[in-house]
Amino acid sequence: DAFSMFNNVAGMAWQQGFRAGLYNETRYGLKELSTNGLSVSYGNTKSGSVGLGIKYFGYNQYNEQDISFGYARLLSTKISGGIQFHFLKTNFGDAYYGDKSTLTVSLGMQYKVTEKLQFAFNIFNPTRNQLANYNNERFPTIVKAGFCWKPNEKVMLCVEDEKSVQGKNIVKGGIEYHITKPLYLRTGIAGTPANGSFGLGLELKKFKIDIAANYDPVLGVTPHFSLLANL
Repeated sequence: DAFSMFNNVAGMAWQQGFRAGLYNETRYGLKELSTNGLSVSYGNTKSGSVGLGIKYFGYNQYNEQDISFGYARLLSTKISGGIQFHFLKTNFGDAYYGDKSTLTVSLGMQYKVTEKLQFAFNIFNPTRNQLANYNNERFPTIVKAGFCWKPNEKVMLCVEDEKSVQGKNIVKGGIEYHITKPLYLRTGIAGTPANGSFGLGLELKKFKIDIAANYDPVLGVTPHFSLLANL
C-alpha cells in the first residue's frame, strides 16, 4: 500500500488502484520530536506501481526532510522489487550551520514463499552520502531484513532485524491478532533495552485507521496515528 514508501518500496508492487496515507508519531509527547508523513501511490500488477512520499521530522530550529519517488513491480508471481529515489535535507536552523541536502536511493525486495510466509529486504542510502565535512559525517545507511508468518487466518507474527552502518542491530518483533472483521489487536517489542508497543487497527470499506503507543521505561510514551485510504 502507500505506506510502502516509508518501509519497503517493493510492497507497492502487489497493489491495485490508488492509495493515500498519512501518519504522525510524536516521540515521548514532544512536538519538537514529531514525525509527519504523507504518501500516495498508484499501480497494478502488470505494469507496476509508482508512489510519492513526503516525511518531515523536527521543528524550525532542527528538522529533517525526505521527499521520495518510488517504482515497484512484480518480478515473478512470488517476488517483487522496487527502487526509491530520495531527496534528503537536514536543516540546522541558523546561518552558521545552515543546511545540507543530497540525493540517494533505497532498494527493496519481497518474496512470498507461500500465502502464509513472506520474506523482505531493504537497504537505504547504500552510497553513504556525506552530511558534513567535519568528522566525515554521513547520512545513515540502514539495512533491514525480516519475515512475516501467518499460522492461521487470525494471527500474524513478524520479525525484523535493522542495522545501521554506524549503529547497533535493532531486533523487532510483533504479533497481530484479528479479533473480528474490522478490528485488529497488535503488540510488539524492539531494541535493547526492550521497548514495548501496543496498538489497535480498524479496517473499514475504504479506510484503515491505526493507533498505537510505544513505551520507553526511561523516556516515556510515544503515540502513533495513521490513516490509509483505498480510493
